[in-house]
Amino acid sequence: MAGALLLLVLILVGLTQTQDGRDRLARGVEWLLSEADGSAVRITGIAPGLPSRLQVDHIEVADAAGTWLAVDDVLLSWRPAALLAGRLHVTEISARTVALQRLPPASKEPAASEPAGPPPLPHLPIAVRIGRLAVGELLLAESVAGRAMRLGIEGKLAAADDRGGEAGHLRTSIAVLPLDAGGGAVLLDAEVDPKRGILD
Repeated sequence: MAGALLLLVLILVGLTQTQDGRDRLARGVEWLLSEADGSAVRITGIAPGLPSRLQVDHIEVADAAGTWLAVDDVLLSWRPAALLAGRLHVTEISARTVALQRLPPASKEPAASEPAGPPPLPHLPIAVRIGRLAVGELLLAESVAGRAMRLGIEGKLAAADDRGGEAGHLRTSIAVLPLDAGGGAVLLDAEVDPKRGILD
């Protein structure tokens, strides 16, 4: 699995050394993420720096009613060499602004019934570590949160793989900070160990 990911990284390096190659990558990702029902993703401004650093100026997600999600100044920084040791090490995932203007329409297909309790965490083929997960300004429209809100998000995450009997083990620390007057910060510092049935 790690070898296949590393091969994909090497292919992307070759394709993205020119502006034309980066534009082709953006169009390819847009095609993969867009759907036949009219949902579409638009990506503009992929900067040089791949494979270890991916910067995107702007991402939009739209449907037949228009844009419902817009993200500016996206950064994904990671260490490709960690794949050789069976780890996905992301040093940072961040965005300057994320604007959620409304929620997309619900699927018309009936949701499958699920057992009570929290959903099980996926078993990962490689360990995952995210050193920094941040949104400078999360803008929630009134139709989303009941009132317009401006929030900041800062956090980190680590998830174990299937090796060593720690599948599903998750550690995360996330802070949600109000940027408007009023309201307090929400802090989540949790460790999940499904093998022992522990949530700290």
